[in-house]
Amino acid sequence: MRLLFCSLLIIAGLTAGCTSDKDSSAASADSTSTATVEVATFEGLGLVMSVLPNRKYVVVDHEDMPGFMSAMKMPFALRDTSVATGVAAGDSVRFTVEVQGPNIHMIQISVLP
Repeated sequence: MRLLFCSLLIIAGLTAGCTSDKDSSAASADSTSTATVEVATFEGLGLVMSVLPNRKYVVVDHEDMPGFMSAMKMPFALRDTSVATGVAAGDSVRFTVEVQGPNIHMIQISVLP
């Protein structure tokens, strides 16, 4: 699991550093403009594999999230750790993630009956 988490961090770092020359030249040419990063939310369904002890991550084996990502098992960072209160490994959940640039945070999680 530690290998999966480290791999995800490396991939996120590599993709965050990838820009085209056009993007970087446009940014340097107009240094007075304010960069805006779009915020999007996506819903998911999955099975909680673990809630990490420090409660900053929840690992979920989730179904496809249309328009965002394919089904996989991955850790989701929690912006507010209180959203994971009462969530345990083995719970079936519905959750919402917020994507802002390279940052992905689980902002809501509900245990399904």
